[in-house]
Amino acid sequence: LKPLRFHIYLVVESEMPNLGVPDGFSFHADALERLRKHREGRNDLPNEFWRDQVNRARNCWIAEHDGEIAAVSWTHSYPDKRPMLVLAPGDAEGTATYVLPDFRGRGLFRSLSVFGSRRWLAKRGGRLFAVAASSNPISPLQIPRMGYVEVATLHRPSLIGPKFHTANVKTHQ
Repeated sequence: LKPLRFHIYLVVESEMPNLGVPDGFSFHADALERLRKHREGRNDLPNEFWRDQVNRARNCWIAEHDGEIAAVSWTHSYPDKRPMLVLAPGDAEGTATYVLPDFRGRGLFRSLSVFGSRRWLAKRGGRLFAVAASSNPISPLQIPRMGYVEVATLHRPSLIGPKFHTANVKTHQ
């Protein structure tokens, strides 16, 4: 397994842009039950819409357009086991945002991520991290534009290797 570089980011609320909800869309926080209703009787949604069943995610944010699901964003929180991070009490990791192809190019990735991050911080406090592989062409460019600052880099294979302990980050910078 070839080692990769993984960038570890921490959101800094004062650095987050003021993005609204794009016209024609509605955003929902703590939306797992809402997502489950959207999935009933469907098998055409990508794996990203099933993270609660695949890896026990318990919190998601969703975007809807005319009552249809358009995008989903997931968060894992302490004490969840994560592949790259060891989360400290109060910490969480924004793990995946997926926009269905018909809704791409409208700013949903950034606006849903910022919406969810703000809601997470307001409701739960603590700190919110994100991880992006340097081999991913989009995330390392988008994550800093959402108010995240890089706090560490982890060199390891994607499937196994050392983890970064979020307790090592002492401030929001």
